[in-house]
Amino acid sequence: MGRIISILLLLTSINAEAKWANLADASTETQLYNTELKVNKDGTSEEIIERKIKILNERGRKNIASYRMYYNGDSSKIKILEAYTTYQGIKYPVDMKKIEDKPLASNSEGFDQQRQIFLSFLKAEIGAEIYLKHSEKTMKTVLPGLFRNGISFNGGCYKHAHLKITSQLPLYPEVNDPNKALNIKQENRNGLHHLDMNLTKPICEEVVDGSEIGSINDNKYTWMLVSSLDSWKDFAKQTAVRYEKVINQPLPELFSPILEAAKLEKDEISQLNLITSMINDKVRYMGNWVSIDGAYYPRDLSLIAKLQEADCKEFSSLTASILRKLGYKAQVALVTRGEGEMSFVRKYPQLNHAFLKVTNKSGKVYWLDPTNIVSMAQGVFPDVANKMSLVLDLNEPSYERSTNIDSTHSSITFKDHLDITGGKVIHSGQLSLTGESSLMLTAQELFNTKETIQDLIFHSLSNDNLPKANKLEMSLPDLHSRIVKDLNVTFKYSKDNELLKTNIGYALKLPASWSNEILNYVPNQLSDIYIGPKRTSRKSMIINNIKISKIENLNYQIDTPWISVKRYCSINGNNSEIKDTIVIKKDFITSEELSSAEYNRLKNGIEKSIKDVAVVLE
Repeated sequence: MGRIISILLLLTSINAEAKWANLADASTETQLYNTELKVNKDGTSEEIIERKIKILNERGRKNIASYRMYYNGDSSKIKILEAYTTYQGIKYPVDMKKIEDKPLASNSEGFDQQRQIFLSFLKAEIGAEIYLKHSEKTMKTVLPGLFRNGISFNGGCYKHAHLKITSQLPLYPEVNDPNKALNIKQENRNGLHHLDMNLTKPICEEVVDGSEIGSINDNKYTWMLVSSLDSWKDFAKQTAVRYEKVINQPLPELFSPILEAAKLEKDEISQLNLITSMINDKVRYMGNWVSIDGAYYPRDLSLIAKLQEADCKEFSSLTASILRKLGYKAQVALVTRGEGEMSFVRKYPQLNHAFLKVTNKSGKVYWLDPTNIVSMAQGVFPDVANKMSLVLDLNEPSYERSTNIDSTHSSITFKDHLDITGGKVIHSGQLSLTGESSLMLTAQELFNTKETIQDLIFHSLSNDNLPKANKLEMSLPDLHSRIVKDLNVTFKYSKDNELLKTNIGYALKLPASWSNEILNYVPNQLSDIYIGPKRTSRKSMIINNIKISKIENLNYQIDTPWISVKRYCSINGNNSEIKDTIVIKKDFITSEELSSAEYNRLKNGIEKSIKDVAVVLE
């Protein structure tokens, strides 16, 4: 429900300030990092890793003294070989009998076999060096003969790093080396494939500045991924085999009424929304990561029907099965899901979610995510919009970007009439949500009472915790349906002490909370500013029976590649009217763009003409 507030405030955004630490700022320094890895023909592997980390301050002490390692007990095994602390020349070994290796409780959405190794280093004081050597054996792979591994320097300072791989399978690296700090050599010798990576100079990619950290895109970090497949295409084709097997299974009796009901729908959007909403009525979203199979492949349709629970892979496979019987081309697509995360083309895509690319007979494409509690075939959910997606297919897989939200389709219209008497302000009007902007209110009565929803909306509109007596009226639409549709809310409330007292009378501040994160910028910051999802916001404030002198002086307009802003003020009869139109055209302002003249023009314009503006009432 907290996300409703974000929508009503016109923007959802992330505080985005960050800078690289230097060694004086860093919490730890990795002085030694060696990895020796052997890869078998079937893709399984054995690895020896040793590291020596120096504690530089209390943050490092807190993070490293009690050391945790995590692994999937079904597919891999970790063994601690040696662990000790060196402090002031004295060695303090870790008692191997006191090292814990225990399963973790499954999370609230499913089952897994995650295990945690916990060891506590003695004498882990500032200036101490932590040494840890362990082996890791991988017994299962996602696909037969598939090896994937990598190294990243994200989040630390490294003085030394060496990775050596000897493989019976070919090795294809993907490297991101913005600091030119990696030396990578490959050769084939005696029927084996060898890869050697060395860190050629110290690097520090820990972010620190004492503030909340925003989204720093992966291209700014140093990393290398290695796979035995040279292309995402091979992975997509091989993975599709298991998905197709499930999708083509007979439809269980439990889901037959969904198919029959969908056949009666004449409108395509209604048909798609009906299917995904009815599946959500029948099946509960629940992850299952008990094994490699559970983590990457769907279970049989008959088992989904029996348990009436499914994860994203199974929701997508079940939905695809029904859609194909209706004549759609339905393909499971894998994606990295996440609102506010920039998506890049990768040789080896990093994927965490399954949804659907659906094509009708005339070629129109829908990107459906049946795991959502609400259905919205007429739009695209923000967490999967504009994302590089691996579309699984036996013959013609693709790696393509999903549709982005159309800012003309997603809109918020807010009409606010103000009656001001004796310093007290009464607000009345209407809030209209269309397209993707309405999805956060949809189905909210399945979770909360109408009174709770009203309280949250009153808080969002007023930016205040209003006393009950000040909440005068609110009319909500039906919020029981899972299907997203345009919504209208009417309201009336009073707010005490809203007016500013000046030497010439009362003044009213014009809110512009949507601008806060656009302006939250520090020079040379690393993080991007997320200003999406894309939408058009229109706010009309009408101050009844008051003519504000020279109100036209507040008119302002700016258009940039990321956002356009227009404020138009006028007198209509006896009333003063202030209209704001904000169109978000791009999801992000990148850190590189933050140093541009265009961004400075936007920042200066908003600061001078929009952010802290008030009108004096007459």
